[in-house]
Amino acid sequence: MRYHDGHSEVFVRCVVVLTAFLALAQASLAGVATINSQASFQSAGTIVYNTNWDIFTGGYLSPGDNYTVGGVTYTTGNNLLVGPASGYGNLRTMFFYASYTPLTGTIEPGFEMLGFSGGVLSEDGSNSLVDIFVSTNFGAYQFNGVVWPYATGPLQFIGFVTTSPSEYFTGFAVSTQNGYNWAAGITDVQLGNTIPEPSSTLMAGCALLILGAFLRRRRNI
Repeated sequence: MRYHDGHSEVFVRCVVVLTAFLALAQASLAGVATINSQASFQSAGTIVYNTNWDIFTGGYLSPGDNYTVGGVTYTTGNNLLVGPASGYGNLRTMFFYASYTPLTGTIEPGFEMLGFSGGVLSEDGSNSLVDIFVSTNFGAYQFNGVVWPYATGPLQFIGFVTTSPSEYFTGFAVSTQNGYNWAAGITDVQLGNTIPEPSSTLMAGCALLILGAFLRRRRNI
């Protein structure tokens, strides 16, 4: 009896060590990579949500504060859809913060991919540098000086992908460096999950093999 109790204690220790090892290995991989091609971004995994407002072709529409759609809750308040009939010259309807900047949102937990197409509107018709902040369950990441075009032409897509299989996005904020009178808007808001890296799958598989071998040995004693 004492012999088997000793093996149970060893088993528990093995589980604890392997769990800690996997957690440490995944945490060490924490980070966010950027992809500037929408096609490349979509091929990196499975897109679950892809939200746009192209169905609205009018000028302005307020969807309400703390507006939730496609896995994102837009938390800025004073949310505003600006359509092609607004007079600003934008070709597509985009989501804006009516008080210009920043545009913020929280993300439904569990997504390893975040992307959107963006552009700016301003009173003088110029483009602007934007600062993009993204947060995950592991930390926060800042991407400064991203060039976004004026929304009369093609928009600029930017995608973010977490580098750890246990890291997922929790929120974002987009600010224009020019501040007041320049507004950053987005559309094609995409959330998804990546294809697991072979190294991560191999690591998890090794852990399961070790535990399985231990359990088989225990049954044969």
